[in-house]
Amino acid sequence: MISKPNARVIEIEDTRFRYKVSAKPISDGVYELNITVQSEDHNARKLLVTGIRQHDYSVKPPQCPDDQIYFPTIIRDDIDGFIREAIALGWEYKTCGSDFRLESTNEPFRLIPYWGKRPPEWFRGRNFSATQPEG
Repeated sequence: MISKPNARVIEIEDTRFRYKVSAKPISDGVYELNITVQSEDHNARKLLVTGIRQHDYSVKPPQCPDDQIYFPTIIRDDIDGFIREAIALGWEYKTCGSDFRLESTNEPFRLIPYWGKRPPEWFRGRNFSATQPEG
């Protein structure tokens, strides 16, 4: 189970999920975001979302102000979208087993400013497509 300290809760279709966003340093000022999600009620398979990168501009300022759109700020709508995408791809959050992995990129975030509200059609498998890695 994801521990309660620093975890957030989101409810989707009467199911409460607990999630955490953590960062792993890749290079000077660049981090890979790791998002872990698990149903509070079922304590079963976790959803692991990887591949999104974040930039610390205090370490290395952007060359161009437009570069900020390539490094998203993850908001609740994004977590909702990842959960719904994973369920559509076969994540069975009620059963025990190995963790379910989704690999994403920063590419979908280029379509919208990092501070902007995601439109409703942004998720639901249209513009935001994460993939389950092979193997």
